[in-house]
Amino acid sequence: KSRVRLAKQRYDPMSKTTTNSPLLLALAAVLSATAAAAWDPDCTGQVNSQPLWTEPPTLVKTVKNGKLFHVGGDEPPMLVTHLYGSPYEKGFAHGELLKDEINELFTDMYGYLESEVQHYLSKLPKYVQEFIAKYGIKLALSLTYDLTKPYIPDEFTQEIQGLADATNNTLDYMMQLTLFPELIQASCSMMGAWGQAINGTDGSLYQLRALDWDTSTPMQKFPMLTVYHAANDSSNSFVQLGWAGMTGAITGFSNADVGICEKVWLHYKGQQNRAGLPFTFMLRNLLQYSNSFDDAISIIASAKRTCSIFVGVGTIEETGPSFRAVQYSYETVRVLNDHNFANHTQFKDTVYVDKHTQPSHHTCMPSLVDKFYGQLDALTMMQKIAPLVQTGDMHLAAYDFEADAIYVASASPFVNGTATPAYNRQFIRLDTKALFAETQ
Repeated sequence: KSRVRLAKQRYDPMSKTTTNSPLLLALAAVLSATAAAAWDPDCTGQVNSQPLWTEPPTLVKTVKNGKLFHVGGDEPPMLVTHLYGSPYEKGFAHGELLKDEINELFTDMYGYLESEVQHYLSKLPKYVQEFIAKYGIKLALSLTYDLTKPYIPDEFTQEIQGLADATNNTLDYMMQLTLFPELIQASCSMMGAWGQAINGTDGSLYQLRALDWDTSTPMQKFPMLTVYHAANDSSNSFVQLGWAGMTGAITGFSNADVGICEKVWLHYKGQQNRAGLPFTFMLRNLLQYSNSFDDAISIIASAKRTCSIFVGVGTIEETGPSFRAVQYSYETVRVLNDHNFANHTQFKDTVYVDKHTQPSHHTCMPSLVDKFYGQLDALTMMQKIAPLVQTGDMHLAAYDFEADAIYVASASPFVNGTATPAYNRQFIRLDTKALFAETQ
């Protein structure tokens, strides 16, 4: 990282507001509504002007090989777990720290998937619809495990075995629900900006990850950042955003300056494959073992790939910062950069994929990239672009590579038929250097 670290000086100490002041929230709503008329007609949301939460996490519980913290001003708080040791020890510590929460969530999720699968079946890729329609959700999950089991690295199996032992469950029970993203991929958005796109900022690379999925799930009760501390020099430490009990990755950032995200590739028309490495474990491999984009693309290309998704990879290297989207499927590995994304409005030093089926004809996101070009930093992505596009309803994250900072938010729990989407919640800023430096 060659630039002077000025980014951390940009944050107003007043942003450490630890309560959602009614006056501040009312003022933010008025400002957002006033500004709405200035946006593209496709932009149906409002700017999120809530103050950042910047207070450090609070220690709640310690076990052998693990620590649990809480952070944030919303309810429920964001869980932050730190895991150490071997894969089995990490899994066991995870389960010890959150046994009750994991058992509640997994029980509720199995019930949710059975009761709600018909509601969103039509939104899934056709081959997944047919798979679930033929076997039912529980058998489909069991068959997914049978098909992927030979390709799951032993370290993941050992970690989930530790999680199962600590929570008094079987490996099959924990693994089947761990693999549900294989069946139900999400619509999501992603963006990376560097060079000319951010030349009015103090950064080097900014990356947005917006997860769009059903916010009526039980998962929002236990949002969690998991910090995996490297056991040796052959792997990276990394932080991933998900929920209690989750071991695969869909959103994360490593101490090697690698950021990942993903989005379903709905318009893929090629051959499908159910037997291979689950994509959430492939994404975790990117965080754990990639030190460059070449490393990442090697892991992607060598994987026995299953479902069709876009994989977003941001990296800082000697040649400079960059973000690329990779079309990933059983048959395809295609790298999309800032000048080869066909049927797509292109901007130099910017790659983005909105939440719609690609190629997308929605104009909100490209209009906002154009409007904020030169100033596309993490806060602009989180506070303006994501809420205006209304993307990141389930969870939202942005990575500031230069400042070693991540911003995160999760949707509120589903209560009385509604949930507040993540893009309308208070954003939490965390120092990744401090996260990775946390000791046992």
